[in-house]
Amino acid sequence: MAKGLGGCGAIGAGQGTPDLEARPADQVLPAQPPTYERVTLPRAIVHVVTIPDPVHYPLQVAVSPDLAPVDQLAAQVCPGEGCVIAAMNAGFFDPVNGLTTAYVVKDGVVVADPTHNPRLMDNPNLTAYLEQILNRSEFRRYDCGGSPQYAITAHRQPPPAGCRLVDAVGAGPQLLPLDTSVAEGFIDRTTTP
Repeated sequence: MAKGLGGCGAIGAGQGTPDLEARPADQVLPAQPPTYERVTLPRAIVHVVTIPDPVHYPLQVAVSPDLAPVDQLAAQVCPGEGCVIAAMNAGFFDPVNGLTTAYVVKDGVVVADPTHNPRLMDNPNLTAYLEQILNRSEFRRYDCGGSPQYAITAHRQPPPAGCRLVDAVGAGPQLLPLDTSVAEGFIDRTTTP
């Protein structure tokens, strides 16, 4: 693994689009583009991207061999002008050595493995939390018989029956419907005042 890495989820128009010309005209439906909404709350701003058509607007993972800004990672997924509709930073890395602290899967292959980070694996302060850290939540894209499905689930959770894991990126802790920050080893309430 090269030093440093970043994970990114990007929505790319036209990436992985099925051959619509091969379908009968009465079965071709126009693509429904993603929508963006900015919600201002009393203590936060929430950016919401809704993707009603994940076939025409799939989420994809980009990984850089070096730490890179999210716009550069998005350009790796879809380098054309206006090709990426939205991008988000994801995954975690050690700020000292730049190595991953989260799993990343791209096109079915593990491309980032936190067990290869000695500052994580050999840190005596984290030994008690390693099982939790290595099973943190991740955002996943599955191929389920040719249809994409998405989930947020623990790293060791197997894909649903009939589905193949395509992409995954560490994205914990889950905040909804339950806060899993303690269960995933982000917070230890027994030592926190």
